[in-house]
Amino acid sequence: MKNQYFGDENDYKKYGLLRVLTDRSSLGTGICWLLTEPDGRNDGGRIKYLSKPKKWWAYDRELFDELVRIVLNERCRDVARADSPAILKSMTFHPSFISNCRDQRQQYFHEAMHRFKGLDLIFFDPDNGIEVPSTPVGRKGSCKYIYWKELQVAYSAGHSLLVYQHFPFEKREAFIERRANELKGYLFAPEVHAYRTAHVVFFLVPQERHLEYFQARRLVVNMKWG
Repeated sequence: MKNQYFGDENDYKKYGLLRVLTDRSSLGTGICWLLTEPDGRNDGGRIKYLSKPKKWWAYDRELFDELVRIVLNERCRDVARADSPAILKSMTFHPSFISNCRDQRQQYFHEAMHRFKGLDLIFFDPDNGIEVPSTPVGRKGSCKYIYWKELQVAYSAGHSLLVYQHFPFEKREAFIERRANELKGYLFAPEVHAYRTAHVVFFLVPQERHLEYFQARRLVVNMKWG
């Protein structure tokens, strides 16, 4: 996650998904932003949707109006603003920046796991998604990924996981199926849910005790967001 992405179209869908998955429940939720430094690029520029309320209100009007207020009216792009009842309510945030340094990364996740202890769901929000072979931990650009070992630690600690994943340059249906099978295999998970948008996919990996809850929530996501 980068501050420059805050409030773009992907963010609207991301916050909308989180709001549906945790709506009207006592599900303790942790948000691990994996926040990285600005890179000077135009990523995060997809905010034209905020000028089209008739098209986008239907999905989550409260969320849409709040993003319009912050992004368009206040001209603010700061992920810290997501810590708001009108965006993400009653969640625990790990807002620190993550770097490419291996030692600093270990400390980052140690602090995150301590902060999220006892919570039911953790959302990991890396810039790109799950690790790729060309970028091992500690190499330049590794801050943009979440690594299998880190997911294994979080899942084995009893947390259900939601993971942001950008689409690579391959057929999307095949990629979703392959990545879902990898998640099941690496984490020994009973099932994986994939929520696909035009640009990204979110993988939900429930713990056994959360299966019934998230299966019911999946129907609500489909009804509300199509």
